[in-house]
Amino acid sequence: MRLTGPASKKNVIAVLLTLAALLVAAKVIRDSHMTQRDQLEISLSSAYNRPLSVYDPALIENAPQHIILGNIYSPLLEYTNAGQLSSAIASSFGWNGNEAHFRIRPGLKTIDGENIDAYDVENTFKRLFILKSNTHGDIKSILCPGAKLKSLSDKCPNIEVRQDGALLVIKFKKSNTYLFPMLTAMDYAIIPKKSLDQKSLKIVDYRNTSGPYWIEENTDTHMVMRSNPHNFHYSGKMPQRVKFVYIKNTKADTPLGMFLDKKINHIATVGSSPEILLSHFSNKEDVSMHLTEPMWLRYVTFTTRGRQELAEKQRIRIANTLKKILLDGFLKLNGYVDAPQLFPSFGKGSLSSEELLKIKAKYDAETGEDVFTEKMIAWFFPKRYIDRLKKHFPNTEFVDGKKVPCFINPKDRDENYPHFYFAGTDMGFQEDISLLSYKINTEIFHLTGKDGERWIKEYIKEDSDEKKIGMLKKLHYDALYKAATIPIVFCPYVSVVRSPWKMNFPRYTYDNNFWQLEYGK
Repeated sequence: MRLTGPASKKNVIAVLLTLAALLVAAKVIRDSHMTQRDQLEISLSSAYNRPLSVYDPALIENAPQHIILGNIYSPLLEYTNAGQLSSAIASSFGWNGNEAHFRIRPGLKTIDGENIDAYDVENTFKRLFILKSNTHGDIKSILCPGAKLKSLSDKCPNIEVRQDGALLVIKFKKSNTYLFPMLTAMDYAIIPKKSLDQKSLKIVDYRNTSGPYWIEENTDTHMVMRSNPHNFHYSGKMPQRVKFVYIKNTKADTPLGMFLDKKINHIATVGSSPEILLSHFSNKEDVSMHLTEPMWLRYVTFTTRGRQELAEKQRIRIANTLKKILLDGFLKLNGYVDAPQLFPSFGKGSLSSEELLKIKAKYDAETGEDVFTEKMIAWFFPKRYIDRLKKHFPNTEFVDGKKVPCFINPKDRDENYPHFYFAGTDMGFQEDISLLSYKINTEIFHLTGKDGERWIKEYIKEDSDEKKIGMLKKLHYDALYKAATIPIVFCPYVSVVRSPWKMNFPRYTYDNNFWQLEYGK
């Protein structure tokens, strides 16, 4: 029997309301059955209480984005905690002559049971070719040079899907050493085609992801992730539900305060100052602490404006003053050590003692007045140092900008664009094109824009590992010698979790992979 008219509409509405109520009830029941070992709650600054569209591998600008994306999307390859290349979406990989072959894991699915195969990998790469927005390097010039793609239906001659989606093949003129490390970058994490708007190529579905978690909720107060049992990282021992609680970072609302009040049970590697966590939890039996190697660099970079308007000798004098003030302050805090260079000593691009002495001699030669009366703009300096800085920079405006200066479109840069800014970045370096590209894009080195792009292309062309390391060391040396960037201090990334949770995080990256947490009991 077919119902029509007002009565039928009322019945339909009633049925829909009933279904909605049942779904809500099911969720409540499901959450109530979750035990403590199933749930993990952490804090996240309210600065990252933003639309889900920000969490896109093609738009990575900062570490919190990277952490969230690293949990909801998986790349083709990844590094183990020991720093070894390993399989991920690809169950196996290698060279067959001049072809790179990636065998896609069988049975890999989204939470809704959608298959993830080589076609999704191909579309992920083509999406990046079209958008041209990712910050960790121009992948198109490497994988698909010369081709002009306008939609996902367009073909890249160098990329083939074979064996009905089980095998991805990328063809080169010759095999190389940089491809596999490059594909570990989160920029190149795999996005299921079903999750994309096919016209705009924006991610519109954060439920069907390729990673061990998917996003269930994102409100003004929190974000909730749920585990995906179809992912290769899944374990029944990992947290099945992860809740980010957005905080305001006021005196009354901090990660530390929420942790001490037992409102959260995990403070991530990014989002809290290491000195605070080291001071509070170094000897706590009920708290587990994880420290990376000292690879988080705090530094000052002169922007393109600063390098144009301030002469090299002037930048060196400014650098000497900034370093003295900031170093004096940071070394009084737990966990910080002097940074004489941009890469830590274990990084492949680190400089020799002789090279560092040459740089030091150049800086020591620039003595004189340490009060700078020029009108300048500086961003992001810690508030605890502003009063002392103002004594040496009386006409400099110290403010907090909206975003990292290098990511502001040149067309939108105005008189408020800074001359220099304070920042922090991960410098635990493995020889990786994607990481190098990101550092060049963030203007840490003296080569930027087209000059930086040319350097990357020459670096890729070089076959000799020894010569490549030589190129990297020279890039590093020149950035310091020409006063593009001033390294201040290194410190570790620190995270804590309330027992009996335990962390198994890597020591050479700031990755905060929730599947590497395990309930101890």
